Amino acid sequence: MSNYKVPQLNSFEWQQLVLDKDLSTPSGLTPSKGNRYIVKATGSGDWTGHSNAIATYNGATWDFTEAVEGMICWIADEDKFYKFITSWTEYLGQQGNQGDQGNQGNQGNQGDQGSSNSYSTTFVNADLATGILTVTHNLGVKVVPVIVCNNNFKVIIPDEITYSSTTICLVDLSSYGVLSGTWSIIVLDGGASNINTPVTIQDTDGDTKVETEKNADEDKVRITTAGVQRGQFDSNGLTLQSGVAVKEISNDGTMAGNSDDAVPTEKAVKTYTDDKTVYKGRTDGSTPAAGYIGEMLSGQCGPTTTNTSGYTDLVTLTLTAGIWLVSMCGQTDNVGSQTGFDTTFIVSGTGGTTQGVDVFYVRHTAGQGHSFAFAPRRIVIATGTADKTVVLQGKSVTAAGLMTGYVTAIRIA
Repeated sequence: MSNYKVPQLNSFEWQQLVLDKDLSTPSGLTPSKGNRYIVKATGSGDWTGHSNAIATYNGATWDFTEAVEGMICWIADEDKFYKFITSWTEYLGQQGNQGDQGNQGNQGNQGDQGSSNSYSTTFVNADLATGILTVTHNLGVKVVPVIVCNNNFKVIIPDEITYSSTTICLVDLSSYGVLSGTWSIIVLDGGASNINTPVTIQDTDGDTKVETEKNADEDKVRITTAGVQRGQFDSNGLTLQSGVAVKEISNDGTMAGNSDDAVPTEKAVKTYTDDKTVYKGRTDGSTPAAGYIGEMLSGQCGPTTTNTSGYTDLVTLTLTAGIWLVSMCGQTDNVGSQTGFDTTFIVSGTGGTTQGVDVFYVRHTAGQGHSFAFAPRRIVIATGTADKTVVLQGKSVTAAGLMTGYVTAIRIA
């Protein structure tokens, strides 16, 4: 004869053992952690506002599981099952089948009342053989859910359950050692047909629901509200009504993954933006390091002699990938018999001596010194492209002269 081993029941309808259902306040109780009670209407004290709910003591305060239609639980002080519809009433099992139709059109007799679809008993350590309890029940179903409670009325998980026949199952409690006090066991007629059955939880009109396995073996959990499917879980992760599937909620503050299926946490976003923000929270006024927003490059010259044979490179700055604002200003001095200055400001990929690439030009009249400035220039250097240089140049028109100049570049992205 083959033996079958299945995991314990973790069903929506069947609740853990409850000690009492006739108390409306915890006043006078000295509960242990994990003790459970049904709050009798009308709840008061610490149970105010939780009539019919299951109150569980967590060692300090009470946690509440609100009653939902279809809930069933074992009441320890009455040794009875109770079921919640609109209130808690004794649960006696399912109604028997209707009798067969009689001959000649006569009505058949009413079927007998169905027997309770559960079996319960208590046991002590002496009832175990080498740590195994043999349970003989009358349910006539081989694979049945089993609930075991210890002497403190707490549900425990057996090491394993072996189903020997439609009336016998072997419950292994070896790991619990010598049992103290009286324990309880409940066997439920869940029926093998109820195992691995697709499940739907829905509201009264069926337009808001959670479905598993809507289609055969699709391995999906679907979420629907107001008749519209809003999202689903499957092997690709969470997919909402629109947009891409999300597989991860990431706490990576560098965002190095550059992923389309990860959502960053609040802390990850703050870490990333703090790392890129101007001055990065500094209080000493220091300039951000290279590569960060707010990085500043600057250069100056002068007074520097220029001549008439060609342009002299006065200030050169090298810009890396990013977006920069570059500005320049300076002054020329009247020297000797010079007749004027030519000044250029060049952005070039090959160096400052090549004119013709983003050139700014001004000529100063002869005979006197002049101040000059170029408005800030926005320069974009794409990631992966070569660095660029910005160059301030000067040339005297008829005789050597002096020029003083300043160039500043600030990274804005």
